Amino acid sequence: MTADHVGAQRWAPAAAGAIPVADVLATPLRLAVLASPAAGAQAALASLSAVCAWVPLDEADVLVTVGGDGTLLHALHSLVAAGRDLPVFGLHRGTTGFLLNAWRGSDEDLAARVARSCAERITPLSLVTTGPDGARRAPQLAFNEVALRRTSAQSARLQILVDGVERLAQLVGDGLIVATPAGSTAYNRSAGGPVVPLASGVLAVTPICALRPQRWPGALVARRSRVQVQVLDAEHRPVAVSADGREEEPTTTVEVQEVPERAATLLFDTSDTLSERVLRSQFGT
Repeated sequence: MTADHVGAQRWAPAAAGAIPVADVLATPLRLAVLASPAAGAQAALASLSAVCAWVPLDEADVLVTVGGDGTLLHALHSLVAAGRDLPVFGLHRGTTGFLLNAWRGSDEDLAARVARSCAERITPLSLVTTGPDGARRAPQLAFNEVALRRTSAQSARLQILVDGVERLAQLVGDGLIVATPAGSTAYNRSAGGPVVPLASGVLAVTPICALRPQRWPGALVARRSRVQVQVLDAEHRPVAVSADGREEEPTTTVEVQEVPERAATLLFDTSDTLSERVLRSQFGT
């Protein structure tokens, strides 16, 4: 049995919703840490390190991140690359902290706080692209979104297919976003896309500054759908694609599909879970 399947069994019981950490992991918890190089995060790390006994990542029950959402996403990608399904408790000491818990200072028992938290699973997207040379690239993961953006003065022209069926012959504009429910509150929301509840069973497909079709709001597709995008006239209207805002790559075709076996576990204070935050976001709060 793979580590991914073990993680799925641990953190995805039949009952939906958040899962108390104390019901899954034995205490006291062993904590590893990853901090942003930013000054605020480093100062927080120094104060925490005076009272926390960190362990190496391969010995940890939970990974604590200190910084912003970008630090947490970097941690998730690093864990996937290492073949680990380790729950992550993020502390907000950066710019954006939607996926993080509030910083309360270093005078609390962090291990006890983590033990009282609850777990929620987020499922990433798999991104497979073809470059301008026709070569098919290795898959990448995106926990928030896959974004296609024009890289010239010319508007992008994109054909959109869902499960092999053409749904939009030509989208003309700055680009397109395919967002997970967790990521729907980020770039997708900024582009005017809908905030999608975690348990909704859909992905958001959102245009970026669409010129045609005019006023097209985008679409919601089933989470198991395969979204394919063909860049039309790529030579004169080049487009680049990125996963979770990471390095952009020129592309001519894109395939996006959810990969449940790569789901990650995030830990939140029970008073402010990710599901609650997403719900509040739909009401502008």
